[in-house]
Amino acid sequence: MKRNIWFKRFVVSSLLLPISYFIFLGILYWKWLVPHYEIPKGHYNFGESIHFNKDYQKKSSVIHDYLKIKTKESGLVSISLSYAIDGILTWSGTSGLSDIENMAPSSVSSQYRAGSISKSMTALLTARLVDQNKFDINANINEYLKDYPRGDEITSRMLGTHTSGIRHYQYDFFSWPPNDMFSATNYQTVAEAIEMFKNDKLLFNPGKQFSYSSYGYNLLSRVIEGSTNEDFLVLMDREVFQPLNLRNTEADKKLIDIPNRVKFYTAGDNKYGYAYPVDSSNKWAGGGFLSTPTDLVKLGLSTLSRDFISRKSKDFLFTPTDISKIGYGFGWLIRERSINEKKFLTWSHSGGSMGGTSYLLIIPELGMVISAQSNVGPYPEGVSGLGDLCEQVAHILLSEET
Repeated sequence: MKRNIWFKRFVVSSLLLPISYFIFLGILYWKWLVPHYEIPKGHYNFGESIHFNKDYQKKSSVIHDYLKIKTKESGLVSISLSYAIDGILTWSGTSGLSDIENMAPSSVSSQYRAGSISKSMTALLTARLVDQNKFDINANINEYLKDYPRGDEITSRMLGTHTSGIRHYQYDFFSWPPNDMFSATNYQTVAEAIEMFKNDKLLFNPGKQFSYSSYGYNLLSRVIEGSTNEDFLVLMDREVFQPLNLRNTEADKKLIDIPNRVKFYTAGDNKYGYAYPVDSSNKWAGGGFLSTPTDLVKLGLSTLSRDFISRKSKDFLFTPTDISKIGYGFGWLIRERSINEKKFLTWSHSGGSMGGTSYLLIIPELGMVISAQSNVGPYPEGVSGLGDLCEQVAHILLSEET
């Protein structure tokens, strides 16, 4: 009899534990990912508009009106946008709120999560170091790290082109958080952060397949540290942010007060919720920077300049790898787009994160760079929503009707 009672208790306990865990996950999902507060009416009328080139003032006003409509119709908390044409920064503007609780309008200085556009920033740093003969993207990474598992088979070029076999974020329902993207752990160094995946099995033999990986870029940043004996964030600031005057671009450090950093939300059906409070220190290089569309446009303009990186470096950044079926190069997506019935070669990258969505579009032939960001993520329409917005802005700029 006692044995039967013990067995029943064991069965009940075994069932209650996973049931309780999934109830716990459901509560957290509702709290952090399901929008359930009404977005203030008329919030899209808040914002800012700054004209840098008055020759395009009429078109910029049309774009700002369109931005307000897009913010209203999409139910986003805010959208910030900037563009350059003929290689010159032309306009920056916003629609919506950077902080709903305090009814604070979004400004052109409001800092959003750049997400995976951080990869494009890291790619530019890599190109700068290659131009200075401080880094070899074709060397195996153990020339700089010494002891990384299978590092003698992996090159930095593979890391930058997502062909190394290093995994991306992964789900594990029996650990917390259930996805690496939700990590709230604060890592003091890049070396500490790569321990998350260092001993995981490669997805495939290096150089044989394509598999998108934010952690591949995190490892790339550690290789860069090994080659230069300098901190990755220090290098980014000195080699990329300062020379390009990116005054509102920096690491998204959770434990530091950053005055211009927006509040992060989820949204849908004109309701909002609070984005899960992640820590980005596990992915600086792959998705951990804050920025503004104005700064991202400046970043894009640097790729069109003859002075910032060499032609040789541009070739490895903007040449798709043979095994990438999506046209991915080194930190950039290369594809042909049709705008106003004319085809253009474009360079771009998107970024999706907890409470943030970003897009950066470059049309080299026109000297045109367009960037948009929102403090909502995951974006209800996916990152393609802001990509479509950027393409529509290009359409307006090329249209003869305005």
